[in-house]
Amino acid sequence: MIIGLGTAQFGLDYGVSNTNGRLPRDEISRILDRAGCVPSIQVIDTAPAYGESEKILGEFLVSGDRFRIISKTRHFRKKALDLHDADLLERDLDRSLNKLKQASIYGLLVHSADDLLAQNGTLLFKRMQQLREAGFIKKIGVSVYAASQTVSILEQFEIDLIELPFNLLDQQFMRNKLLEQMKARGIEIFVRSIFLQGLLLMEPGQVDDYFALLKPLLAKYHAELRNYGLTPLEGAIQFLLKYQDLFDCALVGVCSESQLNQIIEATKQMKAPSFPYESFACDVPQMINPSLWSLTEIGSR
Repeated sequence: MIIGLGTAQFGLDYGVSNTNGRLPRDEISRILDRAGCVPSIQVIDTAPAYGESEKILGEFLVSGDRFRIISKTRHFRKKALDLHDADLLERDLDRSLNKLKQASIYGLLVHSADDLLAQNGTLLFKRMQQLREAGFIKKIGVSVYAASQTVSILEQFEIDLIELPFNLLDQQFMRNKLLEQMKARGIEIFVRSIFLQGLLLMEPGQVDDYFALLKPLLAKYHAELRNYGLTPLEGAIQFLLKYQDLFDCALVGVCSESQLNQIIEATKQMKAPSFPYESFACDVPQMINPSLWSLTEIGSR
C-alpha cells in the first residue's frame, strides 16, 4: 500500500485528538527522515492553508527527492469566479513552488470542491490545465468531502487526481461504487481522514460529548477490536488494507516519529480480513465530515 504523509500538523494546531499543538521542527525533521527511509511512503500532501507547512517542507526537502508533492489552491469562497481568481491561483502556485523550493510538483488540487462547482469555476480548471501543459504540475484535480460533490465534478471536469475521505465511519464512496467508477476512468485516488482527525484512535470514554451520536457505535467498534486483538490504530489501518485495491494512496497525518513507526508496522500484515467494517458505516454528515464540525463546541460540553 502506497502511503502519503499529510502535513497539516506541520503548520497548524490540527486534529481533535491533538493536545500538543503544532509540531516542533526537530520532530518534523525526524518524521521526514524516517519517511525517506520507507519505500512505501511516496507522497507528501500540503497546502497554503496549512500555515507554515510549505515553508517548513522547503527547508527540509531538496529538489529531486523521490516524494511526489501535492499542494492545493486557496479557498475562494465565492458564488461566481472571474479571471482575477484564476490569476490568483497561478500566483499562489508560484508562491508554493518558491516556499517548497521546487521547480514543479506532482499535483495541484482545488482545495474546496465548491470553488470548482461555482459559477465560472471552469476558469480555475482551465488555468490549471495551462499550468500542467507548462510543466509546473503533472496532475490536476480536486479535494472533496461528499459523494454528491464528486458526481457533479465528474460530470463536468476531466480530472487526473482526487482526494477524498475514507475510513470505517465514512464509507460513502465505496458504498455508492464511486471509487470503482473513478478507477475505470483512470483517476488517481488518494484517501484521507483515515483516522478522522484522531477520533478513531481515541478510547470511547475520551471522545468529546459533541460526538454523542457516535459514542454507541464507537463503543461497539472498540469491543470488536478487542475481539480481534487489534489496537485502534491497527483497526484503522486494517480497514485500508482490506480495501486497498480501491485507491492508489492513503494519506496519514502523524504527530511524532513514534506514531509514524506504528503506522508503518501496522501496514505490514493483513491481520483481520473478516473484520465486519461495513457494519460501522455512519450516514450522519455532521459527525463524519470535519468541515461541518463546530470546533467552538468541541471541548465545551
